[in-house]
Amino acid sequence: MKTLLLFALLLPTLTFAKKAMPYYVSYEEDSTLSASQTKVVIYCSQFNPEFGVESTILHYSMGKREGQLPAVMEQEIGNPPEPGSYLFEFFYTPDYEEIETRPIEVKPGVVTRITLHFYLSDEPVRMKKPVIYLYPETDTEVEVTVETENGLSFSYPVYANGWKGIAHPDGSMTIAGKTYPYLFWEADKLLSESLMNQSSGYIVNKESVIAFLESSRTSMGLRAKEQTDFITFWGPQLMEHEEVFLYFIWNEEVDQLSTLTVSGEPRINRLYMVWSSEIRDLTTALPKPLPVFDRSGFDVFEWGGMELPPRLTEASMNR
Repeated sequence: MKTLLLFALLLPTLTFAKKAMPYYVSYEEDSTLSASQTKVVIYCSQFNPEFGVESTILHYSMGKREGQLPAVMEQEIGNPPEPGSYLFEFFYTPDYEEIETRPIEVKPGVVTRITLHFYLSDEPVRMKKPVIYLYPETDTEVEVTVETENGLSFSYPVYANGWKGIAHPDGSMTIAGKTYPYLFWEADKLLSESLMNQSSGYIVNKESVIAFLESSRTSMGLRAKEQTDFITFWGPQLMEHEEVFLYFIWNEEVDQLSTLTVSGEPRINRLYMVWSSEIRDLTTALPKPLPVFDRSGFDVFEWGGMELPPRLTEASMNR
């Protein structure tokens, strides 16, 4: 526990800002423009080729005028409009929300720069590799069910309205004569605002990922096999990035995502890690204390996690 506390003190913590406006407007001097000429420039950092551009076309409307622009980071609207106030609309792909502006004043003699950020449309997030270990005190016949709003996208062994078999004290389960080390499932889930905008968490750099996961898993009472399975699955994904933001949810919070039912009234503990490669606003607030799970009696343990889609904070948008 002392090691984990040390990580909490050494690693920065953060909070999410509210969702920023998807656009903002600025004006820049340009000596090549006359006092009556206009120039409208569209800027979007998401169109950086290094990020992997999803479409080569940006659709727009400006008042009654409609057109297309190449999806590049900075682009001038051709055939400059007359000075005046215009409502703009921008559409990238169906995966992103359309941007509709309030009236924007296109001024003569200066560049009107419109900076855009496209937010992902509401879409499910994949709940990755929830795995379930069952630890009865003796071999026990059990039935296990998982319920999600959209059903399961994958399971192993095959989920046939549940799993039925014999659970063993070592955490494995025998189904139809074959023994599995754990039950595996995945599903897609629309996350609530509270989960998307968790108030605090950890920033962990690449070099600290394994040590952090080892320390936190041990402090929460995970068994050696559970720790190894967790770290070998999530560690390589986290270490693809120089640093990641992550936080944990457990038990009642996980129950909001899916329902896990096991016959025989065991003690069920559920732990998910939620993470993002996007580093957001820092704060001095400490993360909520991590739980120490009670593993006594007929013990059922499940771990899983989700990678959050990128969300732009107001602070990063105005850098």
